[in-house]
Amino acid sequence: MAVSDEIIAMFQLFDKKGEGSVNHEQMTSFVTSLGYHMTKKEIDDVISRYDVNKSNALEIEEFAEMTKDLMTSVDDITIKLAYDAFDPDGHGYVTKRQVERILQNLSIRISKSDLEEMMGDVGDYVTYQQFVDVITK
Repeated sequence: MAVSDEIIAMFQLFDKKGEGSVNHEQMTSFVTSLGYHMTKKEIDDVISRYDVNKSNALEIEEFAEMTKDLMTSVDDITIKLAYDAFDPDGHGYVTKRQVERILQNLSIRISKSDLEEMMGDVGDYVTYQQFVDVITK
């Protein structure tokens, strides 16, 4: 698995001794730096889930996989929060104009013609699942 330079740099921030792995204490620092507060058991569970070689620490490839999954989860939460902000009454849909504003709030720049093409046949109202399908195309 190819690991990006960004992930390597992040890994090295927490592998302060250069041991080639991130242990429980270092993992706690990592998740805290991302704004999460996890118990010892939750950290143990994360390490156990990604620790393929059962070393009780995460090597760079394991760390990269965990980070990718974590960032995907964060992105999913961000998308849901953005969508919900434009559907505060919980109707279960937003308009195309609201989708355009959601994308702007997520710092996704898109022209009106690209938005129309991307939205395709969803109609005037967009459900959450249609919204996710559209922005993850």
